[in-house]
Amino acid sequence: MEQTTGISISESSESFTVTGTGELDLKIAQQFKDALERGTRSSSQLAVDFRKSYYIDTAILQALVDTQRILSKKNSRLRVVVLAGSHPDYVLKTVGFSEVMDIVVEDGPQKTPGGG
Repeated sequence: MEQTTGISISESSESFTVTGTGELDLKIAQQFKDALERGTRSSSQLAVDFRKSYYIDTAILQALVDTQRILSKKNSRLRVVVLAGSHPDYVLKTVGFSEVMDIVVEDGPQKTPGGG
């Protein structure tokens, strides 16, 4: 079974969450950036949920950095949720993003291609 790749948005009066699913790379980066830009205009509490993502690349990292720059001007920090031990968790720790944004690491089953 192949895992679907995509970006979804959930919005409430208090928060705006962009959820990435599957492999997030250059092919989906513009859709991800557009969702984040919309979030910076819609809500002061912006979050990204990578718990359903098994891969993120540098285009996604750049979108996170660009979004945090906008939020910093509003004295806010991006909240990024990942699964412990996942590729997004590893990458965000390696590049030191916890210094500039809130990284929330949750326990849970690792999502990999093929559903395993």
